[in-house]
Amino acid sequence: AGVETGFELTEVSGSISSIDATKFTGAGNVIWLNSMDRGFTLNSIIANTGGSAALAGINNRNLNIDLVEVTGAPAIDFDSSAGIISNVKLIGQGSGNGIINHHGRSSQSMIFENLELENYSVGVDLHADQADLCAPFIIRDSHILSSSAISAENYSARIEKTTLSGQSEISDSSQVEYIDVIFEPSSQISLWNGAKATQ
Repeated sequence: AGVETGFELTEVSGSISSIDATKFTGAGNVIWLNSMDRGFTLNSIIANTGGSAALAGINNRNLNIDLVEVTGAPAIDFDSSAGIISNVKLIGQGSGNGIINHHGRSSQSMIFENLELENYSVGVDLHADQADLCAPFIIRDSHILSSSAISAENYSARIEKTTLSGQSEISDSSQVEYIDVIFEPSSQISLWNGAKATQ
């Protein structure tokens, strides 16, 4: 409490673990990561979102993050980033975005494994520009419960062994693969402007 921003890290190696930011109410991020490559790990984070996403960053090539629990929106917001984020629990309060991932990297995917996400307006928000070349966003072994579970614009995705409750709204050049996905009765896939989905 009383701190406006948390960790701001650029091109560092090493590790940070066991962060408790449950009293955080600042305007900034709990953790901001910029241009992180191999050699840095982040694990065991519990946080409340303040005025910005709890976990966020840009231009990261090889994120390695494990054990994340965030309450509030937006919970996670990355731009031009790739890597693996595993064992994640995101708890919304009925509005906002759980995960925002924009303008992915061309050769490496952003991967979420064992994601539990619930009670957001949009669970996973993916966006890229028409000219961007983005490796697919990947979700594995997860459970997503939101009004709109997946929103993808010009950004392809692969969803594996996951339960979805909520709409999938896919537009433009997005191609989404659903592999061994369980769709709850409230789920529906909507396609616009040439988008494709396969099951």
